[in-house]
Amino acid sequence: MHRRFTTGSYGDNNVTDEWIWASAELYVTTKEKAYATIFEKYNAIYNATLPTWNNVGMLVY
Repeated sequence: MHRRFTTGSYGDNNVTDEWIWASAELYVTTKEKAYATIFEKYNAIYNATLPTWNNVGMLVY
């Protein structure tokens, strides 16, 4: 018997928060300047709010 699992959707059409989080994590891990540059670019336009699954950017701070 096969079971199908669904978890719902995140309702997220804006990936800015994912980019800022990923670039911060990658910079901390690798120390590569390219990731710091990406972080600075997205941080300049990101409006930090309480984190939710469709808004993870605040997890950087």
